[in-house]
Amino acid sequence: MKTLTLTLAGILVLGATSLLADGSKVNVNKNKNLNIVNKSRVINSTIGMKIDAKGSKVNANKNKNLNIVNKSRVINSTVGIAIKAQ
Repeated sequence: MKTLTLTLAGILVLGATSLLADGSKVNVNKNKNLNIVNKSRVINSTIGMKIDAKGSKVNANKNKNLNIVNKSRVINSTVGIAIKAQ
């Protein structure tokens, strides 16, 4: 069993938390994520948290996420929290 705890609080952070797990049990709990991007242009993006856990069991509980992207252009994006587990 793999347990991962991710904690992040910052301003002007892009691609802050990105997690890749394959065939595991992943716990992503009680994380705080703050991202503020003002006059932005983000292309292959993650603003916040992105978890790709193919073939895994994912528990994601009690996560707090605040993302403010102001005058933006975000292309292939994740703004907030994205979890893929198939």
